Amino acid sequence: MTDPKGERSQPGLEILSEIVFTIRKLTVPTFAVIHGKVIGGGLALSLAADWRVCTEETTLNYGNLTRGMSCIMNLSLALPLTVGRALANQVYLEDTILNANDAKKLGLVNHIEESRHDAVTHAKRIADSLVSSQLFCHGPVSRAC
Repeated sequence: MTDPKGERSQPGLEILSEIVFTIRKLTVPTFAVIHGKVIGGGLALSLAADWRVCTEETTLNYGNLTRGMSCIMNLSLALPLTVGRALANQVYLEDTILNANDAKKLGLVNHIEESRHDAVTHAKRIADSLVSSQLFCHGPVSRAC
């Protein structure tokens, strides 16, 4: 594939970007369980979800500037929608590595669990409660019902 300038593009990144857009367009609540080092595209993928649970050892980082890369996969749009423009600029330009507690304070994750198993269990419990009570709307959770 080539971009408008005729340069070769990276099909893998295009596919990941399409996945992020597809998740954002789903009409049911989406959940992400994240753990470990979440950098760049992994962060973009997690921000596509409506509810994010991470483990205590999770770190989040854009990592683009220090690697000489530009923002991809809707990341430059997703972060300001999640934390606001000023804070998004600070996190992105300072290339901050956030631990789980900092990420929760900023609204990048909704809940922190000790282990990956506990994080998955928590996400399933929230999803089950939504389904059983029929509290969710037929549209993305981030939008008003």
